[in-house]
Amino acid sequence: SGLGASYLITGSVLEFSETSNQYLGDIPQVSLNVRMISCESKKTVWSGVVNARGDQGEMVFGIGAVRSKEELARRIIDKTVDKIAELIGK
Repeated sequence: SGLGASYLITGSVLEFSETSNQYLGDIPQVSLNVRMISCESKKTVWSGVVNARGDQGEMVFGIGAVRSKEELARRIIDKTVDKIAELIGK
């Protein structure tokens, strides 16, 4: 590529909403579709769908729950980027 990149990562938001939890109130739910494309071959070399709910990390009494859609999205993007870095050995 003109930028010297080996891969391009792209994706789309499938869901960015809140659901009601009787104990915790509104809980964010985020789903992303992610693809990694080889700049050399122009082909998709990895793809995946990532889903997360704000109450997945809750331990007890709301401790560990994520309350913001933006924070939940940031966390799953960070985890996805880390996983892709592992896959390509960076």
